[in-house]
Amino acid sequence: MSIKLAKNRFQQQIEQIELEPGFPPMKKSLFLVSWMMVSMPSAFADSCYDLWFERNQIYAENGYCFKTQLGRDTFGNEGCFTNSPKLSKFEARDVKEIKQEEKRRGCKVN
Repeated sequence: MSIKLAKNRFQQQIEQIELEPGFPPMKKSLFLVSWMMVSMPSAFADSCYDLWFERNQIYAENGYCFKTQLGRDTFGNEGCFTNSPKLSKFEARDVKEIKQEEKRRGCKVN
């Protein structure tokens, strides 16, 4: 996801967030930045490896059995149970956006 797209999406989503009246402005800013980084990880990844890790962490959390040495070394296959994990719509969206960012950057981690 491009930074411009992330910013537009963030602005749309931030309008939907309501914090308690009187919430201190500095705390509100820190909360919103933290929330943005969690909700749009691919826009803030420093490297191709970070993108690869974020994408594969979603798969690992859903029981994916890694085939590559890097995947097995990073996440292990203990407790894995599928080669086709069922992702929530939010996880699927994140994976799609991360893959798009990997493609945009020309990433070739694995």
